[in-house]
Amino acid sequence: MFMADRRTNFPEPMAGGLCYILGPVSALFFLLSHRYRTSRFVRFHAWQSIFFSLGAVVAIALAIAVSALLPLEYVAWALFAAFAASLILTLTWFFAIWRALEGKEWNLPLAGHIARACL
Repeated sequence: MFMADRRTNFPEPMAGGLCYILGPVSALFFLLSHRYRTSRFVRFHAWQSIFFSLGAVVAIALAIAVSALLPLEYVAWALFAAFAASLILTLTWFFAIWRALEGKEWNLPLAGHIARACL
């Protein structure tokens, strides 16, 4: 299917961690890759990456939209909340990569349960 399939020979924990690097783009690459299509571990991390990335984009967009609708004196607080949410999401993203590189299937609160349903 893909020309790069013959050249991608990552160990499963590394492939699971790489699923998170570019969000849905890298996750789809591993989902469509012939070598990793049958690996339950890699598929779990790929689906979790997709749902986590989409949820993060929606959460940040919602926080920014709410800050635009607030009165001027509350905009700074709303932007601070959006920044704090971005920081928490980034740390969660790094932790998910780290757990995948350890070879563990760590469930993110919402994305992990949805990813398990996709297996």
